[in-house]
Amino acid sequence: MDTISYYATQSPFTDPGEYSGLYTDLPKTVEALCQVVQGLLLDYRERYKYPIVNERLLCMHARTASAVIKWVLSWNKAPLAEERPIPDRFLAATCDFANLFCSMARAQGIPARKRVGFVNNYSFELVEYWDGSAWKRIDPSGLADGEFVPAAEAWQACRSGKADPAQFNGVTVKGLAAVRTALMLDLAAVNKFELLSWDRYGWSLRPLDDFSDRAWATLDKVAELLAAGDEALEELQALYANEEGLQVPRVVKCDPPLTPPHKAELTF
Repeated sequence: MDTISYYATQSPFTDPGEYSGLYTDLPKTVEALCQVVQGLLLDYRERYKYPIVNERLLCMHARTASAVIKWVLSWNKAPLAEERPIPDRFLAATCDFANLFCSMARAQGIPARKRVGFVNNYSFELVEYWDGSAWKRIDPSGLADGEFVPAAEAWQACRSGKADPAQFNGVTVKGLAAVRTALMLDLAAVNKFELLSWDRYGWSLRPLDDFSDRAWATLDKVAELLAAGDEALEELQALYANEEGLQVPRVVKCDPPLTPPHKAELTF
């Protein structure tokens, strides 16, 4: 498989759909695209500082690039490259910054993939892009204030006893459950299912104290292959396709930080 070409094409989640024409005038560099994304989105934790009504919390359920753009345009119809006033921005988590960046980068022919892990032991999502010779990491949100630790590395550290699982925090779960959720979300992202930070499915939903030996071995293998990089991508994709509990289903459970838990039906 041509890995670079694979990540240069849109997924059902990053495809801008009817808004693809609005990408024509976007800048061509990753740094400038980060500025565009930051001009459209607002970290949801900052919402209290601005006159944003509570009804706007519903926009956080949008999980595709086209849905995010639709929300943004409903408040302000200016070109996407034009920075919005704070009240006109989409309330976002790092997953939204990463997903929208991937959408815009892929549209410009820049191979990009979202990655999930931790910054200062809190769940965080950023992007790897291909610069022509190697994959490089970039934080489209500009929110990272520490080193990014990939989910696979965190999982392996916890499983080997090198790290205390209790130190890790997800959006709504903590401990090894947070690391497991990040691992599953990273697996999904590498397979171009760019979910939200609070989506859970498959092995993410099983109680850890009810895990079988096979379940532990499967997730250990996922971490091993994710950590191995592109050389193991085809093996990882085969494992994803054939092993029960790894594939993203049509319906996922959502535990968002600001609205009640619910189930979401995906379209892909």
